Amino acid sequence: MIVRYLAEQMIRLSGREPGREIAIEYTGLRPGEKLYGELFYSAEDFGDTPHPKIHVARRLGAMDPAKLHAALEALRVALRHGDEPGLLARLTQVIPDWKPGVLPGGRSPSIAAAGVFGVRA
Repeated sequence: MIVRYLAEQMIRLSGREPGREIAIEYTGLRPGEKLYGELFYSAEDFGDTPHPKIHVARRLGAMDPAKLHAALEALRVALRHGDEPGLLARLTQVIPDWKPGVLPGGRSPSIAAAGVFGVRA
């Protein structure tokens, strides 16, 4: 099993003996951990660079700066008023690939966003 092999190698590199000095336990995923990550979003175009193994993601139909500013202000207003449905609607508008749900640690999106925008929910 590759995971066990990697864990044993890390333990040996730290000067310890696997299974005797340090036990290996399988705990499963923690809240917020993912099995895989998306390299590109659906609203991005995959482009080449001069290097054959390096690629770039380009946003398709990027939001106009004035519209982005207005959308961010609408997010701030929704946060100030505790308008959770309004907040979720605005987040979906600004980040089309975002899916509403619970964030790592069980926090709600409004609480996490409040910290980003410097607003107390």
